[in-house]
Amino acid sequence: MCKFIEALMDTYESFDEKDKYFKFGGKKIDSIEDFNHYTELLIKQYSRKDFVFRGVSGAKYKLYNSAQRQWFEIADKEKYLDELEYDNFIVHLMTECKNWNFGTIPNLLRTYNIKENNSIAYLSFMRHFEIPTPLIDFSKNPNKALFFATESIPEIFIESENEMDNYFSIYSTYQNNTAYEIFRSVFDKNRINRNYGEFDYNDLTKNSIALISESDKEFCILNNIRIANQEGLFFYNNSPNFSIEEQYKTFAEMLLEKLGSTKFQELLVHETFSSCLNFHKKFANKIRTILTKQGITRDFIYPEIGNLKEHIKKICT
Repeated sequence: MCKFIEALMDTYESFDEKDKYFKFGGKKIDSIEDFNHYTELLIKQYSRKDFVFRGVSGAKYKLYNSAQRQWFEIADKEKYLDELEYDNFIVHLMTECKNWNFGTIPNLLRTYNIKENNSIAYLSFMRHFEIPTPLIDFSKNPNKALFFATESIPEIFIESENEMDNYFSIYSTYQNNTAYEIFRSVFDKNRINRNYGEFDYNDLTKNSIALISESDKEFCILNNIRIANQEGLFFYNNSPNFSIEEQYKTFAEMLLEKLGSTKFQELLVHETFSSCLNFHKKFANKIRTILTKQGITRDFIYPEIGNLKEHIKKICT
């Protein structure tokens, strides 16, 4: 439990509150008819190849990244809102990652021709091995998002008196949202080191939000087998204390005030960070059965090279 939980409010009190930050944020899916309709909608979005998805096991949780949650735990009360202190914390984590085991990770990434000062590549590697980072995982595949949303839900689910505890959420957002293009143009404009494949962390912090995808080869985020199986990509959030949906809403409201509603709509800027569908947890077992038939299991999502040895031993005996 974070020290400043009352001040931070890292959960939503109601679906009405959540609805302010996400399109359909208050949408609850309880019936089998709605379940079939909205899972088909996710597949239609997937077929377009321009949506990305995130699954979260609890509908009440705001979209904080793992670095923020760790920061809430360890930061002094006077420091936890200090952006510079927060950035220094992340740089320290990256340095420790590079120094670990006599430079094992830099040696590995070097074999992929990844430069050591490519902070984006390092953060990607760290994120997939459960080290706190300012990155939030998304997937190009809604079925992978459904896996993450349901993997920790008990097989025998007991309803809670708190309505929001009874739902998990699937978030989807349009990669070509004009807002993300604006964020990227700011990043490119303010980038100090312009050598290909080099991204100082100080450059990255100049973005409030950044979409980090494998489609930009310079990012080099496809550097481990987990991200490949998860069809993963990331959103970066530079704030020490605001969730990404809060960051985005502040930006969208500022842009709307600056441009006016007509120009805002012409630019096709979305008013919220993403859409959200809240599925009742009673559907978790049904989803897990479907995903298992597709081969989307824990062993697939979190592949361990050590298991390959055991697999080979079995077929050789």
